[in-house]
Amino acid sequence: MINVMKKIFRGLISLSVVASLFVACNEDKGNYEYDYESVTKVKIDTTGVDRTALWAAWNVGDTIRFYPNIITTGDSANIKCSYFVYPTPYNTVQDGNAQVYPPADTIYVGQHLDYIVDLTPGATYALYMVAEDTVAGVKDYMMLDSWLSIPEEGVTAGIYCVGLKDGKLDIDVIESMRALIHGWANGVVYRDMWSQWHPDKVLTSPVVYANAELDGDYFYMFLEDGTAMRVNYSNMAIMDEGWENLFYDAPAFAPQGMEFTNGCDFLVNDGKMHVLYNKLAGDRMFPAPITGTETVSPWLQFKTLESWGHVEGAIDAYQVVYDEVSQKLRPYFSKATSYAGFAPSAADVAFDVNNMPGHCLYAASISNNESLYIIENNGSVDLYVVCFNNVIDDGKLARKKVSLANCPGIASAKVFTSTIVGNAFYYGTGNKLYSFAYATGATEPYLLWEGEAGDEIRAARMLSTGGFPTEGRVMWVGVWNEAKQEGKVLEFEVDPELGTPDNEFGMDWFQIEENPTIYEGFGKIDYIFECTGY
Repeated sequence: MINVMKKIFRGLISLSVVASLFVACNEDKGNYEYDYESVTKVKIDTTGVDRTALWAAWNVGDTIRFYPNIITTGDSANIKCSYFVYPTPYNTVQDGNAQVYPPADTIYVGQHLDYIVDLTPGATYALYMVAEDTVAGVKDYMMLDSWLSIPEEGVTAGIYCVGLKDGKLDIDVIESMRALIHGWANGVVYRDMWSQWHPDKVLTSPVVYANAELDGDYFYMFLEDGTAMRVNYSNMAIMDEGWENLFYDAPAFAPQGMEFTNGCDFLVNDGKMHVLYNKLAGDRMFPAPITGTETVSPWLQFKTLESWGHVEGAIDAYQVVYDEVSQKLRPYFSKATSYAGFAPSAADVAFDVNNMPGHCLYAASISNNESLYIIENNGSVDLYVVCFNNVIDDGKLARKKVSLANCPGIASAKVFTSTIVGNAFYYGTGNKLYSFAYATGATEPYLLWEGEAGDEIRAARMLSTGGFPTEGRVMWVGVWNEAKQEGKVLEFEVDPELGTPDNEFGMDWFQIEENPTIYEGFGKIDYIFECTGY
């Protein structure tokens, strides 16, 4: 997510620089006369042109094709086009005794890009095109991508679907053009990737938990038989194998949930949270659990603090947990060995964050600064909306409480997903997939999909990143039919504010077919997560 947001931000900066230069030229009030009619003009035109290949990650060896139009008032025979890249972020390098910016690298000459990727794996670039009338000396530039990623060698970017297939654990990877950052060859599925990289390491136990570190370096897999692994995306190399190798002092094997944020891997095991500071030098092992509560919910938060637009005096917790015993929210701060507490709630708030009776079914960062908690209490299920990201704790963290009494099967649902850019959450129960958008005033869920008899929704993942234009609008759902012994993955486009289908992203060049796309040939999927490859 951070990388995609950087992509947007740097793009805006580049456009701002161009805009400022344009304004500066317009403000030149010198006594000049120009004959605009006779001056040769050149313009790169992408109206109606498919640009999807420019937004996706480029793997070394991929062939990238892009066919823009050139409009000129001069002689088209004089037009020379080329494509070039700059490293991004664009920093100075040492050249003798001076700090200089590296020159651009021209990757292709010609109007119609037909380029076999030969860039540095693991690097990111800004991609530009220039069209020049070589006689008149007139040029037009266009930034095509502000954050073009080149996955590490051996890394397959896409949607990782983990589960048992024909009695063996395997991983199928879907390239999703809809998600843009997860490949551009839509519909391609890389089958049995675990077996390909580890033919001699056959795993037959179901997965109890799997999830990925969002910077694209590694993922964790925990199996019912006690197998535990931290796996690098590059060639799926096993970085750490064995539960005891992940800890200084390994507890009993009972992994329940993970979250990756603020430079940390947060692991909940048997109701205890362990914190690995993965951005610091060290041996990459989890220390003793955080103390101060007997049992915390396995559902953790992704957004808890801000660097951009930071509010002075904000809470700045590194994580917030739901204490299942005392039934309250509790913040965890950097390098602490125990949990802290929030201030007493004001009398006029919707509910008390220090008294939320019941069991937490699901929790997530949502709608940018807010967080949701779905709490079940003696058969009654309610949604609690809280804001502790980039706010001062004045006793008014609670935002609203919404009854979910009209949500069928939610009390027993095991599959939930949501995104940080919208207020809708999604849950699967049996063969039905529902959404509920709390900010709309809805009292009943929306039935997004209903499968055939025997279908069971087992896993779901919503695009966790922001990123224009797909921000939080793509979701993958793993479905298994026991009678048919068939698994499939559904790929939806949804409106994260309404929870309803969203068939296109409002851009003429990015039209998508009707929802959902169905990928077949899968096993019994237990977990789905993303790999951007950078």
